[in-house]
Amino acid sequence: MIDAGEQVYEENCAECHGEKLRSSGAVPDLRKLPADARAAFNEVVKNGRGQMPAWEGQLTDENFDQIWAYIRSRAQ
Repeated sequence: MIDAGEQVYEENCAECHGEKLRSSGAVPDLRKLPADARAAFNEVVKNGRGQMPAWEGQLTDENFDQIWAYIRSRAQ
């Protein structure tokens, strides 16, 4: 799940959020999301917010699970 999440992240999220989850500081550092932030993560990723585009319909629920597993595996 984590490896799949890394691949989905690198293909879809890394351009803005940084390669290997290394944020440039211009966008939120996803490694700092607490474990209980899953519902908020889903809301923002699916529906977008500010400059963050909506990904619902472009990524599957499984992709969201994979990305979350990857983020949590690198949590700080």
